[in-house]
Amino acid sequence: MTFKYWQGDVKVGMHYQNELFTYVKSYEPAKRLQAYDDACELSEQDLHVCLTASEQGYRLWQNLKSYDLKSDSVAEKPVAAG
Repeated sequence: MTFKYWQGDVKVGMHYQNELFTYVKSYEPAKRLQAYDDACELSEQDLHVCLTASEQGYRLWQNLKSYDLKSDSVAEKPVAAG
């Protein structure tokens, strides 16, 4: 289940197993390994993440409890755009 919330602008969130996640990035279906690598990179920073899959591709989400609201950043070491 997705929802929208305000943090400087409109953000997309997701609810999963009593946790709230914020949207980080989308990947084309062929970029499955990149999605997994980016999720592992964030996880290695002790950030809780979730990957979702659909016919359109993959989405990377970060738990809002580990989201840095002050800097509006999803990680200390941001995931490369692409």
